Amino acid sequence: MKETNNEFDYISSNYLNRINLSLLALNRVGNDELLAFGVFSEPLYELIYAATITGIEEYLHHRLRTEVFSSKEATSKYVKNYNHLKRIKDVDKRLKEDDKDGIENSLFNKQVYHQLDIICQYFINISGINVAECPSWNLMKPIIQNRHTIIHHGARDKDDKRIELIPYD
Repeated sequence: MKETNNEFDYISSNYLNRINLSLLALNRVGNDELLAFGVFSEPLYELIYAATITGIEEYLHHRLRTEVFSSKEATSKYVKNYNHLKRIKDVDKRLKEDDKDGIENSLFNKQVYHQLDIICQYFINISGINVAECPSWNLMKPIIQNRHTIIHHGARDKDDKRIELIPYD
């Protein structure tokens, strides 16, 4: 494939090429041998890894939504904290405490659940739960960073080295 200066084209062509190689491997070997080939197993592990992290993000969304709508006070705290984000500069776009649809929209479409530091602050400010004290919270940071690298950078780190995943990961 021809390399371009466009980062998107480079990443997408790299990933599509790896998928193409995986499909070629499927046609040449039996089912029992497939996972022995890196050309097939690496993208498969990456997809499973990313899907697992998506499940964690879905859990965080559901849990935060439950906290936000647990009481009027919690809803008020969410609206107050959400409206103070640097990215909301337009006063007309700020949430109102009685705008359930707007709050639902912000929880579903505006939150980035892999930004753990922001999500942690919401839990602290809304319900007083410091999720960062949970043993698994800090373990999620590198896992979510790997997911970001897999999805947005073609499974290559900043030094263009491929992220190595094994079934245990």
